[in-house]
Amino acid sequence: MSITSQSSLGATNAATKERRKAQASSFMGTLLEAYDFVLYTAAAALVSPKVLFSGIDPALGTMLAFVTHSWPAT
Repeated sequence: MSITSQSSLGATNAATKERRKAQASSFMGTLLEAYDFVLYTAAAALVSPKVLFSGIDPALGTMLAFVTHSWPAT
């Protein structure tokens, strides 16, 4: 093997490592966001109707909690 082919092989390995690192980071970020969404949805169903909408029907309070949860933040 020549020196140039060894250096290009090293560059390819470095690029592959960077690509795998980016993929793993992206996967972990997406996983954390999904966990956060599930946790907040459970809180919206179990806690929010009792705390935020205590003076109305429990079923309506649950629906309002989900509407509040799904309302766009923009």
